[in-house]
Amino acid sequence: MPGADCGSDHNPVVCKVHAKLKALKKPKHQMKYNLKALNKDPDLRNKFTIEVKNKFEALEASTAEERQWEILKDSIEKASGKKHPKTTKKRT
Repeated sequence: MPGADCGSDHNPVVCKVHAKLKALKKPKHQMKYNLKALNKDPDLRNKFTIEVKNKFEALEASTAEERQWEILKDSIEKASGKKHPKTTKKRT
């Protein structure tokens, strides 16, 4: 089958390829918190603020900014989990 109806001396390469596609990983579900509860309940807001301030004051001044951000984010998530109600997703 040289030329493949083109008048050429080149031979076309024909093959069958079997490939398995890798499944994509879905990102982890991020926890959502009911932020309206902080506005409604001043006692809850004060407890949450104190908890976050205590965690933030525990940071060392010599740590890198990226590490400080990670620690701050973790402390907010931990404080939110303890003192803060979680929201539920409403299906429509």
